[in-house]
Amino acid sequence: MVAFSHQRQFVDNLSQGAGELGPLGTKYGECYMKSKIEMSIENFIRTVFLHDLKVMIYDANLHYLGFGTISSGIEFLGACIDDHPFSKPGESKKRFKLGIDHFMSKIDSKYSQFNQESSPYYLYKYLRCGMAHIIRPNGQVHFASRNRTNRNNIHLSIIGEILVLVCEDFYDHFAQSCKMLINELPSLSKPKLEAPYLTVINHKKI
Repeated sequence: MVAFSHQRQFVDNLSQGAGELGPLGTKYGECYMKSKIEMSIENFIRTVFLHDLKVMIYDANLHYLGFGTISSGIEFLGACIDDHPFSKPGESKKRFKLGIDHFMSKIDSKYSQFNQESSPYYLYKYLRCGMAHIIRPNGQVHFASRNRTNRNNIHLSIIGEILVLVCEDFYDHFAQSCKMLINELPSLSKPKLEAPYLTVINHKKI
């Protein structure tokens, strides 16, 4: 991942692993310095999911985009605890199910109920795949946010044969799941969790 000035806020949020690599030379008549930041799994979770995603949903009110990030994030949770390399293809369905069953369903059992292949609201198919491939939910899964509904406690409710997901509640449950994973990390002896998860290269004009 390469970060330029417009990504400065994201880079500023990273708190560990920075190291100067030396001048890059010139580009368009300007001199740049390159720094590398290696993020551990825990730092990635805290920075991207527990900070940046929360800001996106609660401060910027970008609820629609939040649904897509959370659905991919659930798959990420499953990928952290399975026995395969992160880059192994063909594991999306299994990892999403693992993220649901091992984390999200411990907060609300309805997540597992709605992630069965026989369910008309199958979350992997209608939420995760919909948002990943065509950037919209499919089937009878619909999105809502707290500031656009006058009804309370409707997250994971079926209203008129439609499954309603409320972004802020969805995020709160996902954030709790992220914290559960962080607490489990010391007991998970997997090489992939000990290696840096993401490397950010920051080009800074000097």
